[in-house]
Amino acid sequence: MAALQHIPDEWLMYEVAHGRREHLETLVCRYATPLMRFVRRMVVDRHRSEELIQETFLAVWKYRSQYTSPRRFRPWLFQIAINKCREELRRKGSRIVVHLHESDGSHVAEQHVGPTEAAVATETAAIVLQAIAQLPKRQRTVLIMRFWNDRPFEEIAEILGCTTGTARSHLHHALATLRRNMCHETMGSEFAKRHPISASDLRLDTPAIAHPARHSVGTRTLGIVVLGNERTSSECNRATQNVT
Repeated sequence: MAALQHIPDEWLMYEVAHGRREHLETLVCRYATPLMRFVRRMVVDRHRSEELIQETFLAVWKYRSQYTSPRRFRPWLFQIAINKCREELRRKGSRIVVHLHESDGSHVAEQHVGPTEAAVATETAAIVLQAIAQLPKRQRTVLIMRFWNDRPFEEIAEILGCTTGTARSHLHHALATLRRNMCHETMGSEFAKRHPISASDLRLDTPAIAHPARHSVGTRTLGIVVLGNERTSSECNRATQNVT
């Protein structure tokens, strides 16, 4: 396995396409984590995400003859994963409910925060995941691939079969929708009323958030990645009223 560490994806997939299944293991090792980062935020359910990733790699093997070199492997792989997510979302229906145990809150204890701050961080993460889950599928896909998978717009456009400008537009509309929805969700949260989320929790311009795929993405990151402006609760409320 170590000898194949620096071999390009496309060469490995070419070998897989010709029946060398052992090279698929190397691709699984390379892409299991990026796929989990993407699929988990698309479908929310951790257990189902693991199953979908397994189904994605099974599809890679099943349809290996359809891969033609020198086609880039990563976009092809993510196209398969996206199709699996779409099937799952159609099965679930239009609404996804995010529970606190699904909100990536396991790392809070590692940051040595108090129980109140940990609870706020966990609920904030759940609110953000719920807001992301309500986005149109294409907007959600672009948002996750851009911020959590750190993919360039050119690659996102290739995966979705659209122009780079369209991919950028999807992200713009996704962020605008999240700003509105997050205002509604945080204002309506009983816990947030007792323990208001501070303006600094809702910023996008910190180094750890500018490229979250390069950092440990946890509840504090989830709580701030989607909001581009620093606002107080009253400002957020007024902005929402103006929109509606």
